[in-house]
Amino acid sequence: MKPKVRPLDGDHGLAIFDPIENTRFVLYTDRDVDPVPTDQDRITFPVGTAVSVDAGTLTIPDDLTVHVRTRDGEHVDTFEAGLGDRYSSDGGRLLDLVNPAMKLYVLAPGPFEITLTDDWTVELEFRDSTELTVGVRSYHERPTTTIETPREPEAVMRALSAAGSAMKATSCERSYPTLRGHPPTFEPAEELSIPSSLDLPDTNVQIRVPSTWEYVYPVAPLAYYLGASVRPGGSPRIDVGNWSFPLASADEDSKTFTERVHRTLQQVFFLDCLTRTEGLFQIELDERRRLADALELDFEKLYDQPIDRQVRAYLDVPYATIEDYLPSWHLCVDIQPSPDYVETLPYLLDDFALIRCPEPREPAELDEEIDQAITAFVRDSDGRSSAASNSNGESAQVDVPPLEEEVFSPAPAPTIEQAYIGDGLPLRRNKLTVESLERRLEYDASADESISVQIVCNDQKMSEEAIVEQFYGVHDFLQYDVDVVQDLTRDQLAAAFREDVDMLHYIGHNDDEGFECVDGKLDARDLDDVGVETFLLNACKSYEQGQALINNGARVGVASLSLVSNAAANRLGQTMARALNAGFTFRSALSLTEFTTSATQYIVLGDGGTQLARASSGVPCLVELVDADLDSEAVTIDLLTYPDSPDGQGATWSPSFTSFGESAPDYLVFGHLDRFTLDIDEFVELQSVQPNPVVVEGQLYWSDELDRRTFSDMLSRIEHSPTPRPRELS
Repeated sequence: MKPKVRPLDGDHGLAIFDPIENTRFVLYTDRDVDPVPTDQDRITFPVGTAVSVDAGTLTIPDDLTVHVRTRDGEHVDTFEAGLGDRYSSDGGRLLDLVNPAMKLYVLAPGPFEITLTDDWTVELEFRDSTELTVGVRSYHERPTTTIETPREPEAVMRALSAAGSAMKATSCERSYPTLRGHPPTFEPAEELSIPSSLDLPDTNVQIRVPSTWEYVYPVAPLAYYLGASVRPGGSPRIDVGNWSFPLASADEDSKTFTERVHRTLQQVFFLDCLTRTEGLFQIELDERRRLADALELDFEKLYDQPIDRQVRAYLDVPYATIEDYLPSWHLCVDIQPSPDYVETLPYLLDDFALIRCPEPREPAELDEEIDQAITAFVRDSDGRSSAASNSNGESAQVDVPPLEEEVFSPAPAPTIEQAYIGDGLPLRRNKLTVESLERRLEYDASADESISVQIVCNDQKMSEEAIVEQFYGVHDFLQYDVDVVQDLTRDQLAAAFREDVDMLHYIGHNDDEGFECVDGKLDARDLDDVGVETFLLNACKSYEQGQALINNGARVGVASLSLVSNAAANRLGQTMARALNAGFTFRSALSLTEFTTSATQYIVLGDGGTQLARASSGVPCLVELVDADLDSEAVTIDLLTYPDSPDGQGATWSPSFTSFGESAPDYLVFGHLDRFTLDIDEFVELQSVQPNPVVVEGQLYWSDELDRRTFSDMLSRIEHSPTPRPRELS
């Protein structure tokens, strides 16, 4: 399914339609036009459709930005002017129109002028040569179609062989997240049916694996990225013509296979990121600079090679050569090796997650957290501290009904975030379901300019916890609408859950019967519809109510699996609110709470990669202070970046340190970027832009809490201290 360009009905112009994202855009012209399909290679950048039109002017009904490039894609200038400003060129330029609906390019062979008109439209006027080429590319964040497949390993292998059709390029530029589209969804059926409309890539890459789920699930991301066909039988390997690369030997198990698949994907992907700097975006990539002497690769020559030849060259490089330079992978998902979860694969490929099939596990012990809750003030419904002792001052027992599902601690993953699909509850991780992933396609970003947050405090004794209100909305570039309500009835709380709000932060009591209200208890399982997009249930043992909210329409939320103490819950609520406001995903936000509380019995439910807000710096960052020199007014920091939904794996980011001047390099996100030494005043100024988490000697602070005196005290504690190793985000 490709973008369609047709003459505009009832007016002069082009009607452009993206059938994948169901978005439309109009370019008005000064005359009738008849778009004629033309060679897509006339546009340097990847496009799905290219047409030739004859027009003297193109008028864009918006004051959008226009990047002016050479025919080869090199950036020349940017038109982002005020009313009445003009930009002129002698021609031979590719105009890159920054459009939120789809990617648009206009190739102008002759002289042209760009003007922002009185009615706030952008007008492109072409002189001499009016034969233009218009290129369109879908942002393709939704699947184009559905593949029907039996829930059998060999059928799913063939379905995975079509997943690469979602790639918008077969060049190394597909390492950019915007050039990796959403694969077709999978629907269980009696027979395999792959739509003929899918444009399957011809990459000459084949992957062979045993036809069991322990091999099929983990190999899926590698097959997707390489556009490979997946076939059953033989020892696990990649075949490129007569050349093979082993993914496991005959005597190695599926765990070793999975580790090698992950390593292979990361190696090919990383070297694609380095190779692409020879092409359309010739940036100074820090990782390439540091590896320049260690790699014997001719990147300029590799850039023009097809996938199969690039793969061979990349995998000839010893993994140890690049291992220390790899960016952290953002997400690993553990899937039980069962046919029940086949439908989740397209969504995990869209996330570009690493996939594992976990081994048998041991149940997690909840006793430690329960003991902590007993020795502190537990969030019980009578509001008294008698949970800690009886009338004689002796320890009292708290009756905690068991959860219906087993709670377990998942094996650590070598990624920043971790999720799980299957039976059981992963402690402090993200529980995903087929339904919660499918709901992603139903979600449309709100047209409202503000982010709506409702804080519900249903116990006056906990009203001080509503202080979290001040942590939502501390953002320079976003407007928040925060509402605090207290002591709701069952009907009022039900109405709050049905309301179309971006975030609901609940503070109060909860048990197996539901949320405690002033007139009884509300069971979320009785709600027929939930309008709340995201939530935090800061109450004891709120998992079952949270899962009910997810089942009935919420997108993502955080809930507890056991009793929690008031102090721990309060700290967790504040850290979560701050982290979500700073642009961290729900998964990453929960991981940050490990710095501030021992309340470990929490879980993310639903689509944990969701963000409440975007970070004003572009990607969420954590700063760790590692050394200081007060005499020279300098501080040494480790800068770590966390997952960001729009900027996926393969995106680049450059820290805005003025000490770099214009020579600041770009880094691949995510994880530890680098260790920097900055002027103290510059560091303080940077942290004032938006509150960010700052770690000092293992303690988490927020930058807006650090006045100059507090900051100086911190620096004096770490001055000339032994330099620690960079923190691993996993």
